[in-house]
Amino acid sequence: MGKIVDALKVAHGEVAELVLKSMEEPDVLEADGQAPVETAPPKQPPPGRVVPLPLRIARQTEAVPAVAPPEAPAVEAPARGPVLDPAVGRWQIRTLTLPVSDAAPLLSTKPAQASAAEQYRFVRTRIRHHPSAPATIVISSPGIGDGKTVTSINLAATFAQTGDEEVLLIDGDLRCSAVHAYLHVPGAPGLAELLAGKCSLQEAIFRVAQVPGLCVLPAGTPASNPTELLGSSHWPALAKALRQHFHRVFVDCPPAEAVADYDLIAQGCDGVILVVRPDHTNRALCLRALEKTRNKLLGVLINCTTDRMLQKQYISHYHSRREDKA
Repeated sequence: MGKIVDALKVAHGEVAELVLKSMEEPDVLEADGQAPVETAPPKQPPPGRVVPLPLRIARQTEAVPAVAPPEAPAVEAPARGPVLDPAVGRWQIRTLTLPVSDAAPLLSTKPAQASAAEQYRFVRTRIRHHPSAPATIVISSPGIGDGKTVTSINLAATFAQTGDEEVLLIDGDLRCSAVHAYLHVPGAPGLAELLAGKCSLQEAIFRVAQVPGLCVLPAGTPASNPTELLGSSHWPALAKALRQHFHRVFVDCPPAEAVADYDLIAQGCDGVILVVRPDHTNRALCLRALEKTRNKLLGVLINCTTDRMLQKQYISHYHSRREDKA
């Protein structure tokens, strides 16, 4: 969070002032004699790559299938269920090649995107060293257009690029889904059909060919009752199961102050990253979103900002020297 705070101190605008004010409030409480907020003890990371994924979310009248513990002997997977490949330690599910242009700010390795990619690595490092060791992370924003979907995709891809984690990106916006549109892939079947019991996880999820460690669960067909789907027992059961099978789960969530879906999704998560955008994010919405996410807030990510002059000069000089040596 140090680099984010430094960036906020030199930034201008109502978003930067608001975020700095909210981050200073805990210190004021402690100075007044009130007890500081206690942080949760570190948690062990989920095992991942061990237990077969559940075949289908059970309906209310069906019994939930039991999941074998890691110590249990391997059994033959159902015909429609995902199979674990022991050679690579990954699930054998369908793989899609994403037709994403290198000019787009998504999964790009071009030098033009090197600075942005490095900032996502900074965020990855901060999350990995966070005291609470968050495994399920919600990406939200105060309002529409702040850039939470692009942030969700790139942050999940950054974790998957390390090669030592199986990462799942979930499009949790069942009203205005956008992940599939950015990736140029079919949006259904997805989370909506899975929660309604209309498809299996194998039919809804896919792996990204460009980043083998990244799996995606799209939102599915826009549902007429998204709050009811997320408010049923199916979503908590699915979220709990996925925590055991993926090292990290990112959920692209609706804006925190837009609909009730955010509260239902964030209830079972470990932490929240709030994405704000200078000269765009509404001040009142940002203030309410910070208050709502305070208990689980991992940090605030400022989107669409320019590099500080010193940092920009250093990065340009660093990359030019590296190219000269090559």
